[in-house]
Amino acid sequence: KSKKVVVLGGGSFGTVLANLAASNGYQVALWVRDSEHALRINSEGANATYHPELRLSENIQASDSLKNVMKNASMVFIATPSIVFEQIIERIRNLLEEDSYVISCTKGILGQPFRSLTDTIISNVGINIGVLSGPNLAKEIADNKVAGSVIASLDSDLVDSVKTVLSSATFKIYSSNDVQGVELAGALKNIYAIICGLAEAIEVGENAIGLILTRSMAEMSRFAVAKGANPITFLGLAGMGDLVATCTSKLSRNYQLGYNIGKGMDLNEAKEDIGQVAEGIRTLDVIKNESSELDIKMPLVESLYNIIYEGGQPHALISDLVKNPHEVDVEFKYWVMNSINKEEILKPNKWIRLIFMVLYAIAFNFAVSICIGLSLVQFLFFLFTGKANPSIANFNSYIMEFYHDTLAFLLFQTEEKPFPFKDENIENDIIDVEVDEVEESTSDDIPKIS
Repeated sequence: KSKKVVVLGGGSFGTVLANLAASNGYQVALWVRDSEHALRINSEGANATYHPELRLSENIQASDSLKNVMKNASMVFIATPSIVFEQIIERIRNLLEEDSYVISCTKGILGQPFRSLTDTIISNVGINIGVLSGPNLAKEIADNKVAGSVIASLDSDLVDSVKTVLSSATFKIYSSNDVQGVELAGALKNIYAIICGLAEAIEVGENAIGLILTRSMAEMSRFAVAKGANPITFLGLAGMGDLVATCTSKLSRNYQLGYNIGKGMDLNEAKEDIGQVAEGIRTLDVIKNESSELDIKMPLVESLYNIIYEGGQPHALISDLVKNPHEVDVEFKYWVMNSINKEEILKPNKWIRLIFMVLYAIAFNFAVSICIGLSLVQFLFFLFTGKANPSIANFNSYIMEFYHDTLAFLLFQTEEKPFPFKDENIENDIIDVEVDEVEESTSDDIPKIS
């Protein structure tokens, strides 16, 4: 296959991503930080540092040279730690092909100022971008166990290409256009994985873990909605799927970190014991500052921050949660415009909608008046002749269709413009939800979680 795939980051997840693409017949260039590591991978056919048991495809060529790796790249997956993500983007900025796809696979957020990793890609290279996220514990993927992931992008060709490159009999990929939601879900759940590891260490019990998981979901979606994400995204693989897997698995680095802290280790000792990057700690600091600034209530985040950075005791986690005055379980407020994020509003169809909305509202009132008048005329005609006038009936049906379609459009129950302005091919939003097939969802299905 002629398409060249590049994976930046020879860590745990980057290695399995490279192997998935290579196993599908693509030539894959894997970038690692030092030449010795690259040499070992190429000579041994394995990444002994992270997955010694995984035999890598012969289609993988590792290198420490970004220039060589990026040459003629069609698709670039970035799986580096978030702390070096921005540096990597700056280094590859002038090496990218004009039509390359760039996909972020790093579950992190940058601070000072707050920005997502895709924000960094857009501001630096302004190229076709996507986010890959989900319950993807790398060791299980390496062991060829079944897993699913979500590719989020506003570019349908990118989505299709990623599915083709990575899909296998044991790796299923779903679609989403909520880039912000999928990215935030992947980053935020790392905080709650630390919390669940800590809770397990202090033996809070299964009921309390269920409590923590559901409150975690509430906090995650509350923050994400404030940032313009679609809350329904959090019911899918990138949200609930990743949260459950990461918060209950000893394979999760963030879970292990929390467990170590719960057992009495300080932060440095806990990190050293794991030996790999746990993104949740960096994310915790960023989210704590941002949620405070935006006045978003995140009691679990505040409790963990106090334990790690302000000398709080691990057992305070549960007592803080129980004592929290908030007692409403699930809050839904339906708001018709909530699902339209900043990227989506820039799509041509959205601007057409906004421009014509005023005209449609005027026409709607006019149509109601005509409909009432025609109904009266039809009644009088029937009263004097004993039969209905077919011309009036046909015209009235057109008016009624316009009445119905305009009302649905103005209430955001459809993306279709009303008759006679209808488009033949209107692309609906695709939302990843926990079902066998990807379903289409219109904006009136989408709640706002407060």
